[in-house]
Amino acid sequence: MSNWIYYGVQLYTGQRVASTGSLHKQVYVPGEECEFDWGEIKLVIGGIRRRLYLAVFTSAYSNYRFCRLFHRQDTLAFMEAHNEFFAHLGGVISGDGLR
Repeated sequence: MSNWIYYGVQLYTGQRVASTGSLHKQVYVPGEECEFDWGEIKLVIGGIRRRLYLAVFTSAYSNYRFCRLFHRQDTLAFMEAHNEFFAHLGGVISGDGLR
């Protein structure tokens, strides 16, 4: 699917891409990079509207996603989400830029 998106961007931008070389297709090695981010959702559970937080991991190579819901968005939830993700994979992905 990513090839179609890249092709669509090329078609949309036309000559500008060819002349400036401003568009570079990124290539990833399987298992090398993964992105983590938080999302927020609001659900009605048992007639009560609740705000929950979604921990989302996305593989840069395959766009594979792993998600978990939490009642909080704090350091403990961050660590729990990572532990569950690594256990799900059966391994560890080295990370960079954790702030």
